[in-house]
Amino acid sequence: MLIDAIELTGVRQNNLKNIQVQFPHGKLTVVTGLSGSGKSSLVFDTLYAEGQRRYIESLSTYTRQFLEKMAKPEVDRIANIPPAIALEQRHHAAGPRSTVSSQTEIEHYLRLLFAKTGKTQCLRCQAPVETIHASWILNWARTWIPHRKALILAPLHFQKNFLLKDALDFLKQQGFPRLWIGDTVEQGEIVLLEDVKPEQLEKNQLFVVLDRVRTSHFEEDQAQIFNSIEQALILGQGTICFVDMQTACAESFTSGFACVQCG
Repeated sequence: MLIDAIELTGVRQNNLKNIQVQFPHGKLTVVTGLSGSGKSSLVFDTLYAEGQRRYIESLSTYTRQFLEKMAKPEVDRIANIPPAIALEQRHHAAGPRSTVSSQTEIEHYLRLLFAKTGKTQCLRCQAPVETIHASWILNWARTWIPHRKALILAPLHFQKNFLLKDALDFLKQQGFPRLWIGDTVEQGEIVLLEDVKPEQLEKNQLFVVLDRVRTSHFEEDQAQIFNSIEQALILGQGTICFVDMQTACAESFTSGFACVQCG
């Protein structure tokens, strides 16, 4: 006798004659035999029916009125039976790729579980992956900006066949008078739009200067910094850069669901 098993004694459902059988828990059990030998009577009409019946009886009276109650099978004793799920061999409207989780709608709960409690890690550097937005960047800047001579920059993106002169004119019209120009975002210099030389534009990376921040009281300038972050994300098409002019230290972020370290 198996200790951890479902025990059926005296099964007389349909054409079964006092069958006694055990199904071990945590194991895959296959019931096979000739047509009409009583496979469905044992598995569906007895084992599944009793498992579902006992589960429904454990629910409240209000809940039970909405569920279809199955008849008690002809059996002397069933022990150690858990709640049951049955997928019968019949044609359904579901697609050919349906699984147990999709048929029973458990898939929706699993998706919700992973989305709400799961943690995503970057495949490259193992850092956490989060949804980066303006408020998230502001919270990060709260500890990075104070006591630095910091710049908030937006990389300048050009569409195909877009004239550079038109881009500079557009920035002047929008009230952005300065560019950060350099080989990299760390190594650059501030240049007024009116002083930009053609050779500087061809060989260097271009960033629009949204704000120059030097503060030890972040809370007092928080609204201005948040406005600059939002403008930088719009102008940089979702990308923003922070540069410390004294140490040439730079940090970049891309809005959306991304790694907080490498983007």
